[in-house]
Amino acid sequence: MAAFSGEKDLQDFLKFHLEREWGRRVEARVKLPGLHLPDIDLLVVGTPLLAVETKYVKRQRNVPYLGLDEALALLLYGVDRAYLLHAFDEHVETGELLELSQLLLSTVPIGYMVLGDEGRPVVLKEAPPNPLLGSPVARRNRALLTERLRGA
Repeated sequence: MAAFSGEKDLQDFLKFHLEREWGRRVEARVKLPGLHLPDIDLLVVGTPLLAVETKYVKRQRNVPYLGLDEALALLLYGVDRAYLLHAFDEHVETGELLELSQLLLSTVPIGYMVLGDEGRPVVLKEAPPNPLLGSPVARRNRALLTERLRGA
């Protein structure tokens, strides 16, 4: 797999490839002003509305829960489903990290992807429907997000 200069480089790479492969609009680094939420690294527009938190794992000592908090917070945007995507640098031994990441992610309502050797996301856990979707906060934030997308 190609090395990336950082997460922005990874996000731009994924945006380009997901738009081509999935045939859907993808927005990178989406932020809604005034909300105390992390940026949506990748927002796949359409039905279902998908949010993806990306993490580029460059060093062996990175932890298996890297990005888990941000991926969970994406549910508050009112997206239909949320994913965490880990892209491992070629120098990182993925065995135990991958095993522990999958174990942790089996307990939460988000999906899990890794960037495969051919530069394509590989889904290791499908994202379940967002359990917060009916909450007032998620409904309000989804309306703001939809308004933002219309203006983009």
